[in-house]
Amino acid sequence: MMNMSKVELASCNVRKLILEKSTDSEPLNFEPIKEIEINSHDGQLQSEEINLGNVQAQHLRVVIDSAYDHFAAVYRLHVDGTAAH
Repeated sequence: MMNMSKVELASCNVRKLILEKSTDSEPLNFEPIKEIEINSHDGQLQSEEINLGNVQAQHLRVVIDSAYDHFAAVYRLHVDGTAAH
């Protein structure tokens, strides 16, 4: 289990992104924690810092809900937080 405070994302052509969490020991029963719209950078690298406050999760799922082109990619995903005991 982890207390997540921030997610940093490097992507390309992502329009709408949804972050979902699960607190189960298996990756089941996900619930949305954040939806964001990312501005287009005409095919260039998009950098986003997503503040979560303090969200506790065992699993994190990243969903690209829509894109600016036929191709969208996530190049880097960094989660800041601390282990929950």
